[in-house]
Amino acid sequence: MLRLLDLGTFYLPNAVEQESLAPSPHAPPQPVLQAFVRTCQVLPVEAPREFATALSLADRCVLELALRCQADLVVADDSALRRAALALGLRPLGTLGILALAAKRRQVTSAAAIGKLHELVTEHGFRVSAAVYAEFERRLNSPVP
Repeated sequence: MLRLLDLGTFYLPNAVEQESLAPSPHAPPQPVLQAFVRTCQVLPVEAPREFATALSLADRCVLELALRCQADLVVADDSALRRAALALGLRPLGTLGILALAAKRRQVTSAAAIGKLHELVTEHGFRVSAAVYAEFERRLNSPVP
């Protein structure tokens, strides 16, 4: 979905690349994620600042790199990372935002965006509250002014 939106160059801290591609006893790396990571420009981020205690090393590296690169967007679903990004004046964009933006740009239909969300929830364990899910559907199904 991110490539569909043509948002420009994606910068990725080396810590996120390592975390994304590392084998895990809980789940194998996802081929789609691996393919996406390989299209990003991976940059080293050493000793990132402590932005918030709830953030992982990878999340702190994301914020450090976003500030260094003066990023337009920070792709993040994690609520602590999103809050920290907002506090730093950065604009976080999560999965629902990506789907909504693709529908707004008419790169996918509203029905396809809602269908993708349903697939993510039912087949991939994506977590979203019932209220947020319903609001997403309502907004995508409402006529554009």
